[in-house]
Amino acid sequence: MNLPELDRVGRLGLLGADRTLMVGDPEARAFDIFPKPPKNSVELKTLPPMLTKPLVGRGWESGDVRFGVILQDGIVAGAVWNQEKVDREQVNDLVERYRKTFSEAEPELIVNRFASYWFWQDSDRILMICLAQNRDQTLGLMIGIGHADLMRLLRMDPASAANDARQAELILGPPPKK
Repeated sequence: MNLPELDRVGRLGLLGADRTLMVGDPEARAFDIFPKPPKNSVELKTLPPMLTKPLVGRGWESGDVRFGVILQDGIVAGAVWNQEKVDREQVNDLVERYRKTFSEAEPELIVNRFASYWFWQDSDRILMICLAQNRDQTLGLMIGIGHADLMRLLRMDPASAANDARQAELILGPPPKK
């Protein structure tokens, strides 16, 4: 898969502690903003199965936290932060931080009883925050930014989220009656 030119356009990005990672940034900046922890971390070098060369995957995993980028010619085409065992208050604070940072657009919200999604779109970029209930009843958080074509392939776009929410309700049935 070849993506169009990955210029650093728009305002959307993955928020680090004090800087923002954007599509179009070089690989080195990604790992400067989200450095691999020095202890108990594993380097990742795989791509999701639906993606092929010239795209390359790089990242790390440490305990319940994972960070990865999808690169094209050394340039960030997409990035994902994933954290398990989060609490709702932590996620609410994070969503509020993203809302304040990207205040020019209100996110599109998709909610069912299993997951909540927030989507921002700017130019050909999509930013997604997803909070999902895991089988063990813990909550998992995923934040992704990417070129819109890439995000659609990864099913990290509003249409895919809405479809997945409908499918989950069909498969798992209506909520239990009280």
